[in-house]
Amino acid sequence: MSDLFIGYNHRSPLITGLTFQIERSERVALVGPNGIGKSTLLKAVIGGRTRLSGDVRSAHASLSVIMTKSRPDSLQIKPY
Repeated sequence: MSDLFIGYNHRSPLITGLTFQIERSERVALVGPNGIGKSTLLKAVIGGRTRLSGDVRSAHASLSVIMTKSRPDSLQIKPY
């Protein structure tokens, strides 16, 4: 991911200029209090309306966010 601008309004994005890389064998946990933007970030990564601009590249054709049944408060990104 490079130079992501994330939010619901182009005039006041929640996150600006976010760049990071996750390798295939790595696992990532998004941890934080309610309302901090964890789900908003995940929606942007999978191409949702919250990605205002930026580039997301994946070795997979697409990604999906899956709510785990064992821990309903956690999300996993898995190949689609």
